[in-house]
Amino acid sequence: MGTHDIPEEDEEQVAETDPRGRWSRYRPEVGTGRFKHVYRGFDHKHGIDVAWSKIKQAANHLTPEQMVDIRREMGLSLDLDHANIIKCFACWLEPDPETFPGHPADACLNFVTEYFTSGNLRDYRQRHKQKDVPSIHIAHVSMMPQQVKS
Repeated sequence: MGTHDIPEEDEEQVAETDPRGRWSRYRPEVGTGRFKHVYRGFDHKHGIDVAWSKIKQAANHLTPEQMVDIRREMGLSLDLDHANIIKCFACWLEPDPETFPGHPADACLNFVTEYFTSGNLRDYRQRHKQKDVPSIHIAHVSMMPQQVKS
């Protein structure tokens, strides 16, 4: 079900907020990836829309160690600031393994990034079938999955 099928009042319904209260996540899912589900969110500090992604441990058959490793890798991207790389604003693991040792098998990694409305590469290619292969290749390189933007 696309967001256009969701009643307008449900689109703006807040599902959760981050532990510090800066970001809110809305209920409708706007995309998925191999491991993650993506939702539209809102940055209350800067007044902009953001993408809030969730990776669930149990649903992806990940170990607690793998979740911590993914969180560590996402943490490295917090300091990246480049015009062609999607900005990662925050990431956290619920429950936090440092606060809750031996966290349950259904831990969830949350990360907040810039939000782009242009869609995914598959949809882009479908909309632009008439473009030659080099153009699609350039778009693919500049739209690497969830990390690089054009």
